[in-house]
Amino acid sequence: MKTETQIAGREIAAHETFGNYTTKIACNNHKATCQRFLEFLEKGLYPQLLFEENTNGKDLIKNKITDLKQAIKLYEDAGI
Repeated sequence: MKTETQIAGREIAAHETFGNYTTKIACNNHKATCQRFLEFLEKGLYPQLLFEENTNGKDLIKNKITDLKQAIKLYEDAGI
């Protein structure tokens, strides 16, 4: 399974290679999705019961937040 950062890198590479409207829309859509998901995770709207006793769950959330932030940064660095 690819991470959001890997997907962002692939989308940015496609946009840099082809530079058309379709690739820019794909980048914008993925960036917006990452931003919405990041907001969801940072607000803690996911069910707390799933993670109260499971430290792996907390680590997964932290890793996902880091991954989403890196993907968004890639898009911003690319000017998208």
